[in-house]
Amino acid sequence: MKKVVASAILSASLLLSVAPVSFASEVPSVSFSSQDLDKISEHLNDLGLSKEVQQSLIEKMKAGELPDSDNPEKRGTGITSEIESPDGLKIQRTTFPDGSVIQSTIDLTNAKIKEEHVITPNDVSGGYASGGSGYRTFTNATVREETSYVKARFFADYTLVQGGYSYISDAYDPYIDIMAGYSSGENLVVDQPKQTDSRPARATLSFTWVKVNGYFSSTYKLFLYVNNSSATSQLQTY
Repeated sequence: MKKVVASAILSASLLLSVAPVSFASEVPSVSFSSQDLDKISEHLNDLGLSKEVQQSLIEKMKAGELPDSDNPEKRGTGITSEIESPDGLKIQRTTFPDGSVIQSTIDLTNAKIKEEHVITPNDVSGGYASGGSGYRTFTNATVREETSYVKARFFADYTLVQGGYSYISDAYDPYIDIMAGYSSGENLVVDQPKQTDSRPARATLSFTWVKVNGYFSSTYKLFLYVNNSSATSQLQTY
C-alpha cells in the first residue's frame, strides 16, 4: 500500500515539474526598427515631453504596453489644461499619470473667417461662405489631435450662430500619421450636421490603429463639436 501511495506522489510531482508556471497569457514585447524609434522620439520631443518621460514611454511601448494617452482603460485619468504653442495657438493638453499626453486644437491659421451678412445653411457651398450679425463662418479650419503614438487631423467648414443653432457644412481631407504600426478603416462623416436642443453639431473621423507587431489594435474617434458660439475637438479610444 505504501508503494502505491509513493508512486502516486511521484507521478504528481513529475506532472507539476513540466507544467507551466503560469497559465495567464503574456503580453508580447514589441521590436521597433531604428526608424520607428527615431520617429517616436522626435514626436515625443515635439510634444514637449522631458527626456525622462520619453525614455519611460518608449520602454513601456517596447514591453507591449500602451501609453495612458492611447489606452481606453485610462480614459478620464488625465488632467487637462490650456497651453499656448510658440506660434500662438490655444491647445487643450491632457496629461496622464505616466506622463503621456493628448493635445487637442482647432487651428484657424489657414481658415477663412467671414462676418458680413446673415446666411442660412443653404447658402454654404463650394468651400466658401460669408457671415453677418450673429454669424461667424469658418472655412478650412483644421481639427487636430495628437497622442504619444498617433497624429490625426481633418479640415472642416462650420458656422457659429449666436443665439441660434450652429452647424457644420463640410468635413474633408482626413490625415492620419501613426508613429509605429499602421491605420485602417478610415472614415470621416458629418454625422450630426446641425445643433439641436439636446446635442451639438458633430463631425467624426474614425480609424483603427494596428500596433507595430500586429497583435493589438485600437479604435480612435476624433470629434469636432460645434455648439452655439464655440467649436471644440475631442479624441477618444475604444
